[in-house]
Amino acid sequence: AIAEEWDQTFTSSGFAQIVGHGVDPALVAALRKAATDFFALPLEEKLAHQRDLGKSAASTLGSYSPNSDVAPQLGGHDDPLEGYTFYRPPDGDWMRIMAPELGHPTALAAFAAMYAVQMERVLHSLHRLSAAALELPAAFFDAGKEPTNLLVISYYPPVTELPERQRGKPRYRAHSDYTGYTILLQDEDDHADDASGGLEIDIDGKWAPVVPQPGSFVINIGDLFHLWTNDRWRSTPHRVSSPALGSAAASHGRLIAAFFTGPSLETKVQPAPTCGEPKYPTLSAREFLTAMAVSKSKEAQYKAKAEAEAEP
Repeated sequence: AIAEEWDQTFTSSGFAQIVGHGVDPALVAALRKAATDFFALPLEEKLAHQRDLGKSAASTLGSYSPNSDVAPQLGGHDDPLEGYTFYRPPDGDWMRIMAPELGHPTALAAFAAMYAVQMERVLHSLHRLSAAALELPAAFFDAGKEPTNLLVISYYPPVTELPERQRGKPRYRAHSDYTGYTILLQDEDDHADDASGGLEIDIDGKWAPVVPQPGSFVINIGDLFHLWTNDRWRSTPHRVSSPALGSAAASHGRLIAAFFTGPSLETKVQPAPTCGEPKYPTLSAREFLTAMAVSKSKEAQYKAKAEAEAEP
């Protein structure tokens, strides 16, 4: 029954909320606190963890990314937020991100490592559930030796602290994810009232709020599952709306942790045999993700629409 519900959910909305996942609430709270403490540090201290753009951040297993308005010469996010990314170690031992020589913030790296281990356990269950939902062998979605999982912890500063030109924009632009599942620890104050803003999903051209549920994770699929399921499941565009200017929510930050997942880059991906006559060719995950990075996928569609609407 759960497998059938899972299939119906991703055929329709492309988003789900899960409970009963077994992740210790104390670990979630500890990760939130460590992240909150890190992002509250002076910018100079945070920039000490921002890797040289000429050096692969993956070789250090992670990096801090500033808001590009704050430090445009260092790159970073185009949207008004900052973040810290932890990459999955090649040998799968997440505890390696705690190694002192990597130079990550001690408390943040420690709780991020323990949290990522739990996320991979949850992901394994989601893959088994997905295989059952699509009547496939249990191991169909196994990710290979080096899955491309990464943990991104993001902080959106209060709207009142943003430059004037950023204050009327979404906190994050409309887009779809490119990879496999995203397991999201949502901010608990999303949509706390009508003025708060927060995560929204595009359902048939209308933006619908995703209201947080205590103890849950939000699950959505990326574009890779579009190919894998031959369009049976939808990778739903989503965005983060801003709090209303002048509201109490505008004076508060927003904190989330997103665990992005995908198979080994050399995994061959093709429409599943139970999902009808294939509409897409077989590609390696690397080829697919490269194409998405170039095309910008559904994000490009929203940008084109906005530009068209802005024309006189």
